Amino acid sequence: MGEFAKGAELLALSWHVDYWDYLGWKDIFASQANTKRQYDYARALKERQVYTPQAVINGRVHAVGSNKDDIEGNLLKFATSNRGMIVPIDAKTTSESIKINIANSLEAADATLYMVFFNKEQRVEIIRGEDGGKTLSYHNVVHDIQALGMVKANGLEMEFPVAEMKRQGFDGCALILQKTDTAGNPSAIIGATIITDL
Repeated sequence: MGEFAKGAELLALSWHVDYWDYLGWKDIFASQANTKRQYDYARALKERQVYTPQAVINGRVHAVGSNKDDIEGNLLKFATSNRGMIVPIDAKTTSESIKINIANSLEAADATLYMVFFNKEQRVEIIRGEDGGKTLSYHNVVHDIQALGMVKANGLEMEFPVAEMKRQGFDGCALILQKTDTAGNPSAIIGATIITDL
């Protein structure tokens, strides 16, 4: 994850799940919301179970999170088939605000724009469990996600104060544009950008 998080052309986010907490150490970054998101992805991908580590790529396919070759192979398929980030998100940052604009298109229609807050690196001393006694580094740890709006016939345009975003206390922020399946589960991510000037 640390290697993927360094990539300038890749948005890699860690969503820590809580269903392993019973094994002797509680993941301080895990949440029920993240676990629900993983199960929602499983339903959208027609999978019967969830597992960790799991990589969900562009909201469309999954791979074992420790299988770097498989992940990179899927990324390459998206990049070469024009099925990746096909909807541009225009985000202009000033000292006071972030102005976001997404033009309407067939691909963007009814997609939801989310703002994702994360910390780029967090080190944690593990007290118990199979990694007890180790200090681990986690990368791009998601702490909050907020739905901002949907792309409609006139597109999507909005503005946010930078001061309010800084008040959240996280050092990373990204925008993702995501579709849902017919049951409302998270599906294809069709646009993404990282806000770097906070």
